Amino acid sequence: MTELSPKRSSFMFTRLVGGVSLASILALVLGITAVVAEELLLVIPGVLLWFVLVVLTLVSGMVAWKKEKYEIHPHHLVMHRGGLASDQTTELDVKNITHVKQRLSWIRYRFFDVGDVIVQSAGSASAEVVFRSIQNPDAVYAQIRELMKTNSFSMKGETLLHQESPSTLGAVVEVASIAAGGVLAVGWLGAGVLGAMSSAGPAGMALEGLLVVGLVLLVCIFLVLHFFDMRRRTYTVYDDLVEYQEGFLSRTNAVIPYENIADASTRQTAFDRVLGLYNVRVSCQGSSSEIGFRRLASGPKLQSVIRGRVDAAQASREQREQLRVVPPKAEGSGVKSTRPAAQSIPSAEAWTAELQMNTARAFCSAAILRALGTTYSVGPSSVSSQFTLIGNQQLEFAYDKVTGIQVRTSPWDALFGTFTIRIWSIGSSMPLDLAHVPRAAVDLPALLRQSGIPGGEARCSFPASFGLLVWLRAHVVGAVMVPMLVLLSLVLAAAVSWEMLLPILSLLGFIVVSLPILTVRYRQQRLTFHTHHMEHVAGILWKKHTYARYDDIKKISVRRYVGTRRGRLQVFVAGEVQTQGSKGQSVVLPNTFIAHYLEEVTPLTETIDDLLLGRIEPEAVMQPRESTPAGAEFRPAVSNSLVALLLGGIFCPPIWLLAPYVVLRVKRKVYRVASDRAVVEEGVLYRTHTSVLFDRIDSIQQGQGALGKMFSNGSVTLMTAGSSRPDLFLKNTPDYQSLYRMIRERDGE
Repeated sequence: MTELSPKRSSFMFTRLVGGVSLASILALVLGITAVVAEELLLVIPGVLLWFVLVVLTLVSGMVAWKKEKYEIHPHHLVMHRGGLASDQTTELDVKNITHVKQRLSWIRYRFFDVGDVIVQSAGSASAEVVFRSIQNPDAVYAQIRELMKTNSFSMKGETLLHQESPSTLGAVVEVASIAAGGVLAVGWLGAGVLGAMSSAGPAGMALEGLLVVGLVLLVCIFLVLHFFDMRRRTYTVYDDLVEYQEGFLSRTNAVIPYENIADASTRQTAFDRVLGLYNVRVSCQGSSSEIGFRRLASGPKLQSVIRGRVDAAQASREQREQLRVVPPKAEGSGVKSTRPAAQSIPSAEAWTAELQMNTARAFCSAAILRALGTTYSVGPSSVSSQFTLIGNQQLEFAYDKVTGIQVRTSPWDALFGTFTIRIWSIGSSMPLDLAHVPRAAVDLPALLRQSGIPGGEARCSFPASFGLLVWLRAHVVGAVMVPMLVLLSLVLAAAVSWEMLLPILSLLGFIVVSLPILTVRYRQQRLTFHTHHMEHVAGILWKKHTYARYDDIKKISVRRYVGTRRGRLQVFVAGEVQTQGSKGQSVVLPNTFIAHYLEEVTPLTETIDDLLLGRIEPEAVMQPRESTPAGAEFRPAVSNSLVALLLGGIFCPPIWLLAPYVVLRVKRKVYRVASDRAVVEEGVLYRTHTSVLFDRIDSIQQGQGALGKMFSNGSVTLMTAGSSRPDLFLKNTPDYQSLYRMIRERDGE
């Protein structure tokens, strides 16, 4: 094991620069205000504020430096860090590393001989391990690369396949686009200065003018440095890794093993297309792990070479799987399944096709421009989408990174004989949609087989059990509110006017009309278990048909309705989709599907987990089974939630009325650690059971916040591949260190 610590001088320098800069800006603002307002007494608070912020920065920096430690073990990395009121430990298995980056800041590397090494995992960005301000960063970077080699990554880099840098024209275009924004910003600020001339004194005008000039100089310096930075970037593809170097004064070196490249895509704006420039994005295994190679002259060639490396990695994995000998499970492990592995499709037998949107169907969805410029290609090892009209955008998914397929239909599709196939990938933050393609032109079973979903007959099926009573229990808040609203409407109608009944009559009419529709909808819902995958069908006219391999299901959550054994099952599939929220903001959602109104829903977490582990066959999912030991049990502390509620109530006192509910909610929460999974049980009216298998875990964190330190408790966070958020958050546990060790030991078995 190797233990490392950041160099104190560099670590403190970075923090002090930030703290002193913030303190100086605030003090300068107060000073300018004092000069303009001719109130010189305002200078004193500015000086005091500057002194307090600098001292606080110095103290907090020293505490953080003492807590910052790094450990390099043969098979995992550990990062310890913290602050004045927090502690955190992150542990990452080497096998889950997607790429490693070395960052050498010019000032710190020149004067302190230190740098940063960033290790990114297949999980979220919060799962990365960052070696900050370490001495001899080149040696640490090389050591982690060698460590990856000893943990089954190739990374020899012997055969050079392609090397490219941004073109000179591309660098000029990049700088010009940034300069345009800078000109607008400086012009806006200059207009503000001219407007202030009439109200500010000579001193204020001089200060504001000096600020504009300084901003112009900073923009010019940045543009020059960015141009040379673009020219110094180099992207290199070897036979078993992708490597890139970036930077002019500050430098960045990074490496991605070809086993972890998920997808590659090419994008062109209309302006880029005129100039012959390309932007290539390479996706690693994990959500939001895309790396951009900008302003290239030979973007398609780079993408093609990377695509070939992805295919080679897939073939290598298939070959290893054929030669791999699986050792027998220890007696008593409970593994009874003899389920054979899904067979891959040889390239010569793969279904291939070139597809286009149905123009009439696209017109009905206001997607006529997309239809005119979009083509889809289904190949032996990947499926791709290319849009070429004003700009150029290409997205390509390798089959071995596909985690799920969803077939969507609507009444328009029934009319035109089309459907939309949505493909999820672990490495991309956006799905690939084969939108509005003719059904007759698509061999859907073949596409599923090539994506690792071999099909076959259903071996077990769960129908929905829907009715009025269970519907009311599933919406208990609404079931209570409706009678109250009816009673209120009757009182108002008697006291004021019969017209007060119209809103409640409309609501009751909506409920009466909705019940038959919901009955038909849930009668058509099916949750089906096959040998290698799960299948879910939902909808009436607008229907979704979802397929997901057992190996790609990372989390199971069930929610039991009030006073019944029925409930809903939510299945989380590896990967996420970035979409647009109701207010136009970017929202990242997990790949998931939900089956509602299932019978005996509570035992499904354990049963499906056993199915995912291969311990039972699909037919056994609906069969009664003996309960297994629940495992170790941990409970959160109430104190943290109560104190947070009390503090929040200072600004909004009515929140304090929620104290009994907060106490009950925390008391009803339980964390369980079994031999192969972690489970969270929570909920007051609705009980929710969420489980994550240990063999799906990508990284683990433990830590304490300010309240955790105050009450001697902490939290444990579990992350799986392809997530930007934690999958399980076991928070405010008094014995959190034992919980962390128990999960870590069982995860490593």
